[in-house]
Amino acid sequence: MKVPKKHNDWVKAQFDSQRRKADYRNVMIHTRLIENVIEDKADYKENFSVAIKILRFSKRYDGLDKIEKLRKLRNKIVHRIELDKLDEKEINKTRDEMHTLLKEIYKDNLLIKDYFQSKYKIDTTKF
Repeated sequence: MKVPKKHNDWVKAQFDSQRRKADYRNVMIHTRLIENVIEDKADYKENFSVAIKILRFSKRYDGLDKIEKLRKLRNKIVHRIELDKLDEKEINKTRDEMHTLLKEIYKDNLLIKDYFQSKYKIDTTKF
């Protein structure tokens, strides 16, 4: 029986090369990891949108526009998939947009890069 990974090891495993593909699982997991960082830094875990606003208001962090866009794309797939009657082409397009944004955020966003580097020793620029 395979021994389950501890939290830090599991997070690190999400950055392995096979986890960088633009499939739904990877895109959603990585989006949630970024949401967790934002909620942690804002010290507000009730609502991702509000956490982004708290960080914007603090004026301490740049690069929140891409994170806000990622949030909206996630909501499009997770919450609006039935309401908006998304077809497979639109779902795949949205997933691919999210994957592109994740790459940009992991490469350019200092808050995200520093968080994963200090907490997990992960270089997110290789995502």
